Amino acid sequence: MVGAEGSEADDSGGREPVSAAARATPGGGIGGEAAASPPLIDPLALSLPPGFHQRLFRIQCCNGLLLLCAWALSSRGAFKFNYTVCNPATDEWTTVPDSPVSDTAAAGCTTARLAFDPSSPSSSAYRIFQFQNDGPRTRVSPKVWIYSSETGVWTCRECGWADGAGVVLRDETSGVFFRAKLHLCPSEPVIVSVDRDGEKWWTTPKPADPGDDGFLGAPPGFIGVSQGRLLFLNTPEYNHTKMRVWVRGSGLWVPKRSIDLEKVIGGWDYRFGLKCSVVGIHPDRSMVYFLEGKDNRLVSYAMDDGDGETICELGYKNCYLPFLPYVPVFARSLTGRAAA
Repeated sequence: MVGAEGSEADDSGGREPVSAAARATPGGGIGGEAAASPPLIDPLALSLPPGFHQRLFRIQCCNGLLLLCAWALSSRGAFKFNYTVCNPATDEWTTVPDSPVSDTAAAGCTTARLAFDPSSPSSSAYRIFQFQNDGPRTRVSPKVWIYSSETGVWTCRECGWADGAGVVLRDETSGVFFRAKLHLCPSEPVIVSVDRDGEKWWTTPKPADPGDDGFLGAPPGFIGVSQGRLLFLNTPEYNHTKMRVWVRGSGLWVPKRSIDLEKVIGGWDYRFGLKCSVVGIHPDRSMVYFLEGKDNRLVSYAMDDGDGETICELGYKNCYLPFLPYVPVFARSLTGRAAA
């Protein structure tokens, strides 16, 4: 079912958000329990199958769980891709049954997303959305395969966005799972959403400044959640040194503030433009994280007071790797294998 443009259910009210501090408490302690700092997590020390890290192809993150895609050899000696869901905080992992689109030729033309909410009544349940694209060039997604951890079955659905027409989705497409809906920012000037079972679909126009007429084609934008609210960040097409922050409320996108990228993050390079990208939004603070410059400088920016701070330089050699925001979940949530 496709919702009318702008008619998506309001995501601003309802239940109180669960804080990251509560989710990240060792042992799942909440309600005022004293807690030590969460232990450091070494991804190379996880008890994944031998050689798994060398076969890792793609990675996604959703509310403390990782969706890992790795290549493997089938019984016929051909290459295929399979999925593993992992909780690094508890060293739990479980292998997902092969999807109907698992061979390398087909899986190379898919985009996957994990849907998991640790605060939901069925906190151990998750979904995997595997969007089947027409091809590596078009990346149009007319179909989606949905895996349910509750049933252990993959189900095929027709994408219900834009009156049945596909949208362009890539691995780097921004997305977030919030209040039982998966929200994505495709290349088109819309934000697309789908419920966890793939039964209801929504298409909402991306918010834009009054001066934007769509001629230059603004960047896809970034969508995330902070302080229990859905946020959208984008640069106006007429001024790419500014970033507008929008908040979803009462079924509408409301402009909240602007970020001066040139002033806070760095200077303008006339050969390449302003080299920065959003990598995450703090779940409990008005803070945005950017990657900036050729050395991939990780910068935090406090939206309330306009202060930017360099966290570290990740280096040029890491520029091809995805950088994902991660908040650990220490409550055991997977029914798969756990560390002894």
